[in-house]
Amino acid sequence: MTGLDWVLSAIGLLAFIAFTGTVASFVPEPDLLAVIAIAVAMAVYDFWIRPLRRKRK
Repeated sequence: MTGLDWVLSAIGLLAFIAFTGTVASFVPEPDLLAVIAIAVAMAVYDFWIRPLRRKRK
């Protein structure tokens, strides 16, 4: 993964967190907040685990 890939991934992750945070602040329903928390946790997990994966040939 190149440096540009990292930067673009981080920008995408931050944009996703900002978007879901905005939705959560305007519609503070407990069920929606749970779904948003799960989705953000999955995105952060994928962002952090990606460098540890080995490329398959």
